Amino acid sequence: MATTKYTSFNFSVQSGLGMTVLPNGVVSKLTEGGQAKTMGVKAGWRVRSLTEGQYVRSAATLEEVKAVLGRLKSSNLGYTKITFDTDPSPPNPPA
Repeated sequence: MATTKYTSFNFSVQSGLGMTVLPNGVVSKLTEGGQAKTMGVKAGWRVRSLTEGQYVRSAATLEEVKAVLGRLKSSNLGYTKITFDTDPSPPNPPA
């Protein structure tokens, strides 16, 4: 059975995150010099959640990521913790 691995980083929401996220929540591209690349985010990781103030919001799709980031920007909260699944490959089907 595969072990799921997660890692989290604190991002400023007042500037670009420096990554392109596909509709399924997978990071597809990193911007050279951007927050994500500087912190060590890797293409292929999947966004799992973002913090919104004291709450943790599930964000498995691009639309969910955009919704949380939009609320954070409009509320003047400066940072969000984004948690990534660093091994998002689907589990092996049963034999």
